[in-house]
Amino acid sequence: MKQILLLFAAMCLFSCAQNSVTINSENIVSMCVTGKGPGQDAAINPYAGEASVAIVKNIGDTPFQIRHTNNNQEIIELLPIGPGEKINVQLGATDHMYFDSESPYDTKVAFKRQ
Repeated sequence: MKQILLLFAAMCLFSCAQNSVTINSENIVSMCVTGKGPGQDAAINPYAGEASVAIVKNIGDTPFQIRHTNNNQEIIELLPIGPGEKINVQLGATDHMYFDSESPYDTKVAFKRQ
């Protein structure tokens, strides 16, 4: 029984860890995080193609900006995020999300269904 409970806990931890990505920007000024597709996104949104929520946490010392656009690249919202802050971004099925900064930043991104 103890082994089954331990196995279940390990599976839960593993499935949660798959939905979270840490991004270290190094010298990149603007980065597409999600919305363009495989090979072009910095993070894989497992709910791409449907409404979802991106949970963005700034884990570094540098503020940056989240740029949320629609499929036509029209800006829906610009969200500044400071060190230690966490923001939820409501993404439509075809929306894109970018991180913009003039300095390197570190962030953690996770996704959930809306």
